[in-house]
This record gives sequence, structure tokens and C-alpha cells, in this order.
Amino acid sequence: MRARREPLRCLRADHPPGFYAPALAEAVRLAELGASVLDPTACTTVLFFSDGRPSDKPCDIPGAGAWVCARCTWRNAADELQCVSCASSRLDEYGGDHERWQRTRLLPHLAAQLEELCALLDYDKRRLQWHSIGLGKEEEFVVLRSMTEALPRDIGHFNCCTLDARSLARGVSSVSSSLTQSRLASSTTKYRRPLRAVFLNQFEGRFTRYPRAKIYKAPPPGEFGAPNELLGEADIEIADGAFGHGGERNVFAMRFVTRTTFTKVTADSRGRQQRAVEFEAKPGEQWVVKEDKHARVNDSFEIETHDKSLVCQVTAGNLAQNFNAATAQLGGDIPRLKYLEAFLITTEIPSKRILFTERRLEADFQKWNTNNGIVLRAERPLGSGDGSSDEGRIRTEHVPQAFSHWTLADNENGVDYEDSDGRARRGRLLVCDIQGCYAATRRELVLNDPVIHSQSGEIEANMFGLTDHGSRGIMLFMKSHVCNPLCAALGLPPNTLFEEEKTAAFARSSRETSELTVLASEHCAKRGRERGIPKRQMQAAKKHGEKVVQADGRLKAKLPDYAGQGPVAYVSDASERVGVTAFRPGVPDLSSSSSGGDGGSAPFSSPPPPGPPVAAAVEPRRAFSPVQGSIHSRLDALEEHAFDSGGGDRRVEARGIASRLAALEAALMEADALSGADVAVSARGEQAEQAGGGEWLGGASSSDAAGPSTAADKKERRVRKKEQRRKKEAEEAAVLAEHFQKAEDEAKSKLEAVAGTVGSVAGAVGSVAGAALMGTALGTAAFGIGAHSLASGVLAAPGEGARLFGAQLRRREAENERKKELEERRAKRERKKLLEKKRIERAGDRREEIR
Repeated sequence: MRARREPLRCLRADHPPGFYAPALAEAVRLAELGASVLDPTACTTVLFFSDGRPSDKPCDIPGAGAWVCARCTWRNAADELQCVSCASSRLDEYGGDHERWQRTRLLPHLAAQLEELCALLDYDKRRLQWHSIGLGKEEEFVVLRSMTEALPRDIGHFNCCTLDARSLARGVSSVSSSLTQSRLASSTTKYRRPLRAVFLNQFEGRFTRYPRAKIYKAPPPGEFGAPNELLGEADIEIADGAFGHGGERNVFAMRFVTRTTFTKVTADSRGRQQRAVEFEAKPGEQWVVKEDKHARVNDSFEIETHDKSLVCQVTAGNLAQNFNAATAQLGGDIPRLKYLEAFLITTEIPSKRILFTERRLEADFQKWNTNNGIVLRAERPLGSGDGSSDEGRIRTEHVPQAFSHWTLADNENGVDYEDSDGRARRGRLLVCDIQGCYAATRRELVLNDPVIHSQSGEIEANMFGLTDHGSRGIMLFMKSHVCNPLCAALGLPPNTLFEEEKTAAFARSSRETSELTVLASEHCAKRGRERGIPKRQMQAAKKHGEKVVQADGRLKAKLPDYAGQGPVAYVSDASERVGVTAFRPGVPDLSSSSSGGDGGSAPFSSPPPPGPPVAAAVEPRRAFSPVQGSIHSRLDALEEHAFDSGGGDRRVEARGIASRLAALEAALMEADALSGADVAVSARGEQAEQAGGGEWLGGASSSDAAGPSTAADKKERRVRKKEQRRKKEAEEAAVLAEHFQKAEDEAKSKLEAVAGTVGSVAGAVGSVAGAALMGTALGTAAFGIGAHSLASGVLAAPGEGARLFGAQLRRREAENERKKELEERRAKRERKKLLEKKRIERAGDRREEIR
């Protein structure tokens, strides 16, 4: 904790509380430092608190330059507030008006800093949320409000809280809501919505009756564009307080007042009328209703949100039934999957509410995987023991993961849509976020709240709701999914996209599989690449190595050996969260002439390696020349000694480093002759980093030692990072398409083999039925009929899927065009208002100057 408080104390010592510009500069600096390690999908939230007007003065604005006193024309330095000749204040050039100086000089400077912060995060509201919170009277925060309004509307938010508990609670709740909404923004409005007022974990036993509530059912698969079907009306009671909540909805207990049954009359194949029960509820049953956490934009938007949830749950339920039919053919006691039936309820009295309802789970809640690629593994399998004899046995925990894989791999599962050119496309879908409970007596997994990722193109970006992440969500699952025995039994294609280092599976602890996260700094990652130390080996050292606390608070972990690859040492900060560097102990001595050096003396010697040389056990990722290998060995030994010493006197360390630079210079000259100029440039980069002395030993990256970069360099880096991100997304989409194409080719080859077999059997039957010539003719005809029937069956399955969302996509396309036009009109009105406001302000400034 000491290391965390020091930067705050330094900031307060240099700039007392109330200074806006230094605080913004610190935020920009932190954004630059974290830009290389931030997840592109993560959102950064900045909270800017203020208790009054800013205390910034003209000398606090960098680059203000010298100023000339209006009275005596004496030229003063930038950091002088008063004229050295007549003692007049610098604000005299603004007529002593401090507020005018804030509007004309301070606000543009703060706006420029905010623009730089937004540029670091690509002006994306999903990556940056800014909250300005004023604690006091609203008239004290004119500068804070103006500064926030300079940000885009969906990024900057201003809240003024008076010093009472209710106002503070309201402001904190608004910020908490934004933290959740930053990744779940409304696909319709793109703006934040205020939270509903709700009692959480209070008044759960107090119920309010809602008479004649209307109950709707989602249309069957193939008619998802149609409106919901009204089943009837019933009296219900809903708890006044919520007993739980998620990222988007609050959960309340609900019960029916009387026994409620809805039936539907249908005609069978013979024309006789049959009554089928569509809905049945008893007074003693426990139900739950889920309501949007945010205030209603309009009724149609809230109904659309619940409609997508209904479509998602009904689709997952139908896929689960098909999956059960596929696993039943395998035999054995494989648990079945069942999704709870969901409905939509609307009330009018005593208040108007739109609710999503389903039965309450009857056992303890459990989660098997999530919607962002994380696979959760039970500590104890739900089926039986997990010994070595169960290695190839299908266990209960295999079923949810295999179901997700099956929904993606089976060709009959999918959605049909039209691309931007109007061509028909078929996209795949994946059911994930498998959660619910396990009914052991029935051998059944009862599930709810699924998430479906779909490749539905740009027309319907969120076909299955806000949690539909499309191809990116599918790729995250594929990178973390490990095929299990049930996947193999179902004949699913093997997952060739799995990446061991990117998986987020929570495995059991062992020496061989270390799942600890290593957040490596730029310096640490660079050293790992140069020395052939993979992240997996750093994780093993961090978890299982012998740990030693250095004098400067850092932690070094030494691992004697990892999978026969030799020793490794990993150095992290005091919190063990950020990696500083990684190296291999026991490298050749700096003063050793056999290592390719010039035989220069050194004030310390590295210990001899305990086993075989590291170079023989680990093959570096890059091929080094003998001179380059010698340079890197020397750097390893230097770094090991520096961290073994634990900091100490920086001047002594600097002298020790300087005494070794001469030996490195000789090796660099030899590298120029043998390996070319590029080797010399690379080694000189290492030398420049060493020349930082104590700064480098403190764990600073090479970019810090190089000094502040220019604005052009920062812009170029941002453009390069954006291009790399786009290229990576395109490569992932291409790899995903190639993976699916291979699976489809294999399926087609199997179908062709089956068609040939059917034709051969038909020909044999035809030849036995009559004469040889007649049998041949019949056999040929039978082969043609069999092949035609098989092809028709293969083509009929996608045709059935084409009706799944066709009507909905055509209707939504027109609706999206209308919403887009409304948004453009609204934006045009906002721009006109802003221009008018600026014009009025400029006119006021001119009047002030004339006065």
C-alpha cells in the first residue's frame, strides 16, 4: 500500500487540491502507460471529483510563454504571477477577471487534454466513460460542466450532488449504472438511461396484486417475425423488493393468485378438434419476473428487448431438444437438457409494467460457461469420480460444453440473412452462457437465460439481444473450448482454433498447468521474446518458484526447472500483478573471455550453471549469432545481479553498469562486422536502455527512457494500433470461415459416400427384381431417385432454417432505416443548438472587449 499512496502524495505536494490541469495531465499519462496492456474490448471509466471552482493559475498552464505587463510593458517569465516592476497581477491583462481568463485560456487547454485522452481510446464510448461529479452548489461548477460538455455526448457525463445522503446516493448509483451500461449500450438509442428506483433485498415478503395481467407467448420457430401470441389474463402478485439483479434486469418473486390454465384448440390429421394445454400455473408454485433496470425509453423499445430474450430462450430450447435426440442415439445415461419456458407479462393496474417471466429454479444455481469464452469446470464432477479410469467416460460436466460446440458445428443450426449486396447468406450460431441447475433424480440440466452469438451480418447486429457479440463471441468460445469425449461421440469436427495461452478455463492446480495471469510490462514481454521464455513458463515461475522479497519491495521467483527447459527467474512488482522482467539464472560470467567478450574485468561474477547450459536446453525464438548470444548472456547476468542486489545505492549500481558498457561496446563493434548494421542497432537499443541506470533497474520501459514522444508519433502509433486491430479481426474472421468450410467439405464427402451406397443397393435390388437388362434399368432409376431424394433432404434442412428469421429481418431492416433517419435529424438539431450557443458566447465576449 505504501507504493500506491506515494504518487498521490507527490501530486498533492506539487499541486494542492483544486487544480484541474495537473489532474487531467495525470489521467492522460496513465492512459498512455496502459495503452499497450489494455484489452481492446475493455472500458476505462474516469471519475473526476471537484468541490468547487478550479484553482489553476496562469503559471500552471504549460507553454503559456512570457507575458507583457499592460502598465509598464515589462516582459515577465511564464511562472511569474506579478510584474517585477510594478507588482501588477498577470490577470490585469484580463481586467482582473479570473472567470474570463478561465473561459478564454483555461477551458481550451482542458479541452485539448480531454481530446488527447479520447484519441488514445479511439473516441469510442465502449472504451471510455468520463464522469464529472461536483460536490456542492451547481453554480460553482461552470468550468467543470463546460469541460464535460466538450466531450462527445455518449462519453462525458456531469452530475452535481449536494452534500446530503440522498443526493450522493443518486450520483453514485448513476456512475454504477454506467459501469454496467458501458458494455451493454442500447442498440436503439445509443444513449444512457437512468436507473429505476427499486428496493433491493428489502420487502421481499410483501406482495402487490396486479389484476388481469396479460400473458403472451413467443411465436413458434419459423415465425419469429410475427407478434407474440396472447394466451389470456390472470391475477398475479409481485414482490415489492427485488431479491437479485443482473447486468440488465432486476429479479422479483411472483406468484399466481388462483390456478391458471390456458388451452388451445387444434385439429388433428383427421380433422378432429384437440385441446392442448399451453400454460398452467398453480398458486403454490414459485415464479420469477425480470424487469429492465433502466427507465423506459418507450413501450415499443422495452417490448423489443424482452422479445429478443424470448426468441433467444425459445431458440435455445428447440436446439436443446434436437441435441437430446442426438445424444439419445448414442445410448448410455447421458443427462438431458431442458430450457425453462418463458413468457411476457404486461400489467396496467396499479402500474404499467412489462415483465419477462419464468418458473424459479428448483436447486442451487450453477454456471458452466459464459458469453465471453470462459469455461467453468467443476471441482468435483457432477456425475461420478474423476480418476484415471474415467478419462474417456462421458461425464455430466461434458454435456454443456458439447452442447455449445454442437450448436455451432451442426449445419442444420443457423440463421439466414441478406448481406449488403442483397445476396442470401447463411450464418452460424452458438448457444453459450450455459447456466441453471442439475436435477440429479431426473438426470436433467434445467437451464435459463441463454446467450446466442450469431453471424447475421450488419443488418441485424444484435439479432438475439445486446449480448449477441457475433463472430467475435464465436471466436472467443472456439479459442477456449477443449473437445471432450461427448464431442467425439457426436462426430463433431475437432476444434483446430483452440489456443492454450488464451484459454480462460479454470483448471485444477498442478505443476504442469499453471493458470495464473501474468500481466507483463513492455519491458518484460520484450525480454521474454528475446530470451525464449514463454508466458507459460513465467506463470509457472510465479506460482511455484522460490520467492524472495527484494530491498525495493519487488518480488523475485526462481524456478530451478520447468518441463526440462532449464531454470527461469521472474520479477514482479510488490503486488505480484505486473511483471517487471524475466531472465535465466546461471548464464556465463561477464568477465569470461570464452563467452565472446574482450576479457574485460568485472567487479562481480555469476555463479556457474547447476546443470547443462541453458542454450542447449532451450532454443531461442530468434537465431542469434555468437556475438549476439554473448551480448544477451551478458545482459542476463547484469540484470540478474541488479535484481539480486535488490536496488541498493543507485550510484554504486550506476558505476557497476558503466564499467560493463566498455565490454559491451567492444562486442557491438564485432557484431557490426559479423551480423550487419541491424544487429548493431538492436544492441545499441539494449545499451541505451542500460544507460538509464537506476531508472532501468527500477523497471521502467524503454519508451520511458527515450523521453516524451511528439504528438505526431502518438498519432502514428494510434493509427498503427488501429490498423493492427482491424487486421487481426479480419484474420480471425478468415480463420473462422476456413474452419467452417473444412467441416462442410467433410460433411459433403460423407453425404456423397452415403448416396453412392444407396445407389448401389438400389441397383442390386433392381437387378434381382427382373431380367438383367430390366434390372439394370430399374437399378439406374432407383439410384437416380435415391440420390435425388437425398439431395432434396440435404437442401431442405437449410430451407427450413431460412424461414427461421426471414420475416423478422425484412421487417427490422425497414425499421432500422427509419431509426437511422431520426437519429440524423436529432444530431442535426443538436449541432444547430451548439452553433447558436457558441455564436451567443462570441457575441458576449466581443461586447465585453468593447466595454
